[in-house]
Amino acid sequence: MEILVKPCGDFYTNCYIVDRKIVIDPGIGAFEFVKDYVKKPIAIINTHGHFDHIWDNQKIKEYYNIPIYIHKDDAFMLENDPFNFNPPKSKASFLLEEGEY
Repeated sequence: MEILVKPCGDFYTNCYIVDRKIVIDPGIGAFEFVKDYVKKPIAIINTHGHFDHIWDNQKIKEYYNIPIYIHKDDAFMLENDPFNFNPPKSKASFLLEEGEY
């Protein structure tokens, strides 16, 4: 398994790319990192809904036409940021429950 990582944005939120197919937590500026290392990703996974983990969701989702996965209890943050940082809005494609995947 290959895991690439880059701290993104002012909060240095780690964006991960797993096997050059799965994007995890695409924060501020992650789009360029993803474009540099991924040709055909299959999914975006958000570990949670904080603005610094979801910022480039929509840009990556639209560019590659791939789904977004997030825990069901955090999905609301993709469209309504409770911290008022106003990240670009996105919408989850799949809602996850607790457990292993």
